[in-house]
Amino acid sequence: RTKLLKITDTHAIVERDGKTLELEYDCVINASGRISNDPSEFYGIVKDTVYVGDCERVGTLADAMNIA
Repeated sequence: RTKLLKITDTHAIVERDGKTLELEYDCVINASGRISNDPSEFYGIVKDTVYVGDCERVGTLADAMNIA
């Protein structure tokens, strides 16, 4: 029930229950949707972008974090 509006160098700007919040972060993990997309569309949004998990096929956050 939270919508991401913007990511800055230090904060994620989100909307929850009609209110805008600024959440400070060290690291952002984008785990949204259930359709595999070309990960290059996310490159350059922030200074350091690293692709992990299921960039080439649909999976879950648990799949992306699971170390085999």
